[in-house]
Amino acid sequence: MERVNDAIRRCAIYTRKSSEEGLEQDFNSLHAQREACRAFIKSQQSAHQASDESLRRSRNLNRCRRESSAYIAGWLKKLRDDRKLLIHAAAQAQHSADYILERRESCT
Repeated sequence: MERVNDAIRRCAIYTRKSSEEGLEQDFNSLHAQREACRAFIKSQQSAHQASDESLRRSRNLNRCRRESSAYIAGWLKKLRDDRKLLIHAAAQAQHSADYILERRESCT
């Protein structure tokens, strides 16, 4: 049985706010962004663990590795070809955090 690398992975969470408005609140958009990022990271951890289990059970491990490598290579190419892709993704995350905050404020 193949042993899975149990190394700890670290991920920086970058949050931003265009003004200081609302920062005095107990829960502001920076907190919402951080929560959204943490939830995404946690979902990816679960997906990774499920993926690891699937790979361990796979009879054709090399095929899975080639497909994963191709998937990652595809994203790396997209990031190299479009320098604005990461900024666009960050903007979408900000939009999502703002939406969550608006929904939370309307519920209170």
